[in-house]
Amino acid sequence: MNVHRPQLLVIGNGMVATRAIDALTQSSASAFDITVFGAEPGAGYNRILLSSWLAGDSDEAEIVTHPKSWYAERGVRLHTGVRIQAIDRARHEVLTDDGRRFAYDHLLLATGSRSTVPNVPGVALPGVSCFRSRADVATLLNTPSTPTIVVGGGVLGLEAAYGLARRGNAVTVVHSRAFVMDKQLDCESARWVQSQLQPLGINFLFNARCTGFAGSSRLQAVQLADGRSVPTQRAVLAIGITPATELARLAGLKCDQAIVVDDQMRTSDPNISALGECAEHRQKCYGLLAPLWEQVAVWARAMLGDKQASCIDPVVHTRLKIPTVPVFVAGEFVLDDATVAAGVNLPAPAGGQAPAANLYYRDPSHNAYRHLQLRGDRLTGVRLCGDISDAAWYLEQLQARKPLAGPRANLLFGRHAA
Repeated sequence: MNVHRPQLLVIGNGMVATRAIDALTQSSASAFDITVFGAEPGAGYNRILLSSWLAGDSDEAEIVTHPKSWYAERGVRLHTGVRIQAIDRARHEVLTDDGRRFAYDHLLLATGSRSTVPNVPGVALPGVSCFRSRADVATLLNTPSTPTIVVGGGVLGLEAAYGLARRGNAVTVVHSRAFVMDKQLDCESARWVQSQLQPLGINFLFNARCTGFAGSSRLQAVQLADGRSVPTQRAVLAIGITPATELARLAGLKCDQAIVVDDQMRTSDPNISALGECAEHRQKCYGLLAPLWEQVAVWARAMLGDKQASCIDPVVHTRLKIPTVPVFVAGEFVLDDATVAAGVNLPAPAGGQAPAANLYYRDPSHNAYRHLQLRGDRLTGVRLCGDISDAAWYLEQLQARKPLAGPRANLLFGRHAA
C-alpha cells in the first residue's frame, strides 16, 4: 500500500537548499516527496570554496559537494538549469521557464542572493564581471592575466583579490571606506590585514567610490568619484549581495529587505518557507553560514512536527578564507574612538546597554593581534588576527551568553588562561 507523502518543492540548489534536504532525509524513509529546482547547471557545490578554486588551491571538481547521485540516493528529483517563473499560491503550483507546472503541499524558497551590481554607466561593458558563482570564476580563469581592479574591500573582495593575485594578476582593491573589512574590523586589525596582502601584489585605494566604467567596446578604465580614472581591462564587482526576492514579491509574499519569515522560517503564506540569504528573520538578513545552518535546523524540526522549534538571534562569526591571512571575527562591536575617527558608521550601543570595554593584545614577534569587547560582565565581540587557534573557544563563550568569571585580562590568552 502506497502512503501519500506531502510534495515538497525546493526552489534553489545552493548550500542552504542541500543542507535542508539533508536535514529532512537523515532517516531512510523521508517524510516528504522532494523535488528541487536549480537555476545553475550541474549539481550542488560549495560556494565558499570558489576563492580557493580561483587561487588554484583546489580545482572545480573539488568544490562539488553534492553530485547528482547524492540526490538519487535520497529519492530526490533534481532539475538543474531550470528557472521558476512564477508561484501560483491559489493552486499551490509553480511554473517553470519551459512552461511546466509542478504542484506542492509545501514550498521552500532557498533562492539565495546575487551580486550587487551598481547602477552606474558602463557596468555592462565586457571586462566587468562579478565574483559569486561557478560561472563567474570560470570566466575569470578563462581570461588572460591582466591588471585587475576589484571593486569592494570586504571579505568577498579580499578573497577575490587574493585568488587573482595568486594567478599572476596585478590587483588593486578599490574600496569606498577608510579600511578593509570595515563591517568586521577596527582600524588596527584592518591595517594588519592590509600589511599581509600587500606583499602578495595587492594594492589598495581607500575612500574611493566607483562611479562608472569607461570604454567603447570593452572596459578601459574605472572612474572614481574624485575624478580619477584608473586604467584597467578587467574589473571584478564585490560590493555586496542582494537577496533574490523577485519570485516572492511577484507572488505577493511579505517582503522588506528580504522575504519576511517567522521563528519557524515560514513566510506570510503558511505553506511557503524561506531559508538563507533570501530570508529576513527579526529584521535581520544573514550572509554567513553559521546563522543559516541554525535556520535550516529549526525549519527541519518544525517541518517534522516539532512545534517548539524556534529560531533565535545567532552569534554571527566569520573567517577570512585566505590561508596566509588568518582572521576570525565573532559577535557584535560598538564604536571605538579610532573607528569613529575613520568615519565608519557602526551601530552605537542600544539604550540601556552597558558601556563597552575593550581589551587588546599585540604581539608583533608572533604576528598576532586580539581585540575583545565586553559589556558589563559579558563577552560580546572577538577579533583575532594571525593566531586564531582559540577561535572555537571564544565562540563558545559568546554563545553561552553567561557572566564571565576571573580577571578580565585573562580572556586575552584564551582557553589556556580559562
